[in-house]
Amino acid sequence: AYRGSSLTFDYTGATSHPFYLSSLQDGKWNSKAYSVEFDGTSDYLLVSDSTDLELGGDDFTIEAYINPTGIPGNNGYNCIFAKGAGLQCYFMSNGGLSLFVSTNYSVSGYDILNGNGPASGSMSLNKWTHFAVCRSGNTWKIYLDGVEKWSGSAGGSIENNASSFSIGDYGPSPSNYEFQGFVSNFRVVKGTALYTSNFTPPSTTLTNVTGTTLLCC
Repeated sequence: AYRGSSLTFDYTGATSHPFYLSSLQDGKWNSKAYSVEFDGTSDYLLVSDSTDLELGGDDFTIEAYINPTGIPGNNGYNCIFAKGAGLQCYFMSNGGLSLFVSTNYSVSGYDILNGNGPASGSMSLNKWTHFAVCRSGNTWKIYLDGVEKWSGSAGGSIENNASSFSIGDYGPSPSNYEFQGFVSNFRVVKGTALYTSNFTPPSTTLTNVTGTTLLCC
C-alpha cells in the first residue's frame, strides 16, 4: 500500500472478523472493529458465579483492549472488571490502573496494589490500550500495551465469593463505579500467566486458548 493511496476493505462476506488495529498513532480502530460500549450510567455485563471464575491461588491472565471515553466513576474510579470484593480493577482519572485484591493473607483487607495505580498517565481517553493482569506463583504483574508497569509479590488465595464476575461495573449497576467507554476481546485464562515479560500486544481476535474460562466483547 503506497502512502496516499485510498483503500476500502469489505467485510460483508467475511466468516470471521479480526479486529485489525490501524497504524494511526492515536491507536484508533478500524471502523469495522467489534467491541462493547458502556455508557457510564447503567451498562454492565455479569457472568454468574462459577468455579471457572474463582481464581483462588492459581496462575491466571485477565486481559482486554479498553478505550475509555469519560470519567463518570466515584472519585475517578471506573471499574473495568470485578469478582466481588476478591478482585477488582479500575481505570483511574489520572490515566493509571488500580488493582484491589483480597486474599486469605491480607492484613488490612486488601493487598497487592491500590491507590493511584501503575504508570499514571499511561492510558488516555479516546485511545485504545491493551491491558493484562497476570499472576505467576506469588508474582503479580500489570502490563499496558505490552510493557510491564507494575510488579508485586503476594501469596494466598483470592477470596472465594458468590458474586458474579462483572465487566464495566462493580457488581449490578448502579454502584457509582461505572466504566464509560469501549471494551473489546476480554479474556480470562485460569491456570496460566500468558505474559511474564514485555510482549507485543495481540493484533488479531483473541482465541480460546487452553484454560480460557471467559472470552467476550
